[in-house]
Amino acid sequence: MKQIIFTFISLCLLTPANAKSDAVHCLGNGQMLVYERQSDILQLIGNPYSTPSTFSLQLPGGYEVVSEREKGGAIWTHRISKDGVAVAEITDFVVSGMPCFVRKINAFQAFHYRSVLLTEDVTDIRAEYAIGLQSALLMKTPRGTPFYNDYPLINNLYNRFLTIGSLSLHGDKLLVERGEGVLYVTGGLYPDCSETATAVLNAPYNDLLQQTRLYWADFTARRRDFGSLIPQNAPQRDKLLQTIDDVSVMLKCQQANEGAVIAGYNYHLGYVRDQYGVSRGLLALGYADEARQILDFYYRIWCKEGKIQNAQGVGNFAFHVHENDNVEITGYLLVQAFDYLQST
Repeated sequence: MKQIIFTFISLCLLTPANAKSDAVHCLGNGQMLVYERQSDILQLIGNPYSTPSTFSLQLPGGYEVVSEREKGGAIWTHRISKDGVAVAEITDFVVSGMPCFVRKINAFQAFHYRSVLLTEDVTDIRAEYAIGLQSALLMKTPRGTPFYNDYPLINNLYNRFLTIGSLSLHGDKLLVERGEGVLYVTGGLYPDCSETATAVLNAPYNDLLQQTRLYWADFTARRRDFGSLIPQNAPQRDKLLQTIDDVSVMLKCQQANEGAVIAGYNYHLGYVRDQYGVSRGLLALGYADEARQILDFYYRIWCKEGKIQNAQGVGNFAFHVHENDNVEITGYLLVQAFDYLQST
């Protein structure tokens, strides 16, 4: 227990505060993963996780943003102001069980984001929907597009960008008028992307938000009860508990349904070395099921391919080869398996 407390105190010294932070944070559910800095979207990937980022948004200069994550889950609120005057309040989340990112904006005055779509293969599909949408775009990312180095997509990837209410997506801008609007972004193979879009449009926004909150509440309830384990007089106790929550949610967001935890927004792969450290963290947090899923991921690849390399594609085939894979990687896998055995 002392070692666990020491480890997380060390993390406290390295991890920025949750609110008012301009550090990169993530939202994800195993199918879609979004990296943000404040209210800017840096990357949107999935489904699956080993795919290129297909979408980004950037707020022009001159605005102040305060971002805060709900305790226990990956639901973020961004409050935007300019010269001390409130401009908008934004709620972001990835819907539990669906490869769909949702952004709801309540705007007190008009503004815009600069938007970037990965490809120019974009079609206006508003005619497909009976309900009134301000914009509906279908974007195709063709197979062969690299998602890291020269590792290619093995299937075509599709995204649907749908807006209702006060939001509209035009060219290189997401226009926000005064009032309330919602942006939905779905992603995946055909026809999954289309089916997800239909499902989220037919569900009330509050229902999607509530089911996502319940998903994260279940995840948090499975964690070790550090509130009772850590003494009341422990140094920086509140920050320590906050950091445990931050790290837990960050790791879960980046764990794909296939079991692998990708190595961050620069590396859309499952690395053996990185995931060894992640597995130790998951076991310390009490998430043995998530730690087991990493081992299952490796086992399935080994059964199919007969080997494990430095890093593997997650839902999209790739082997990232490095020196000493037959020694270093084997060592991590063996120790990781014994760590899991000892913990469970």
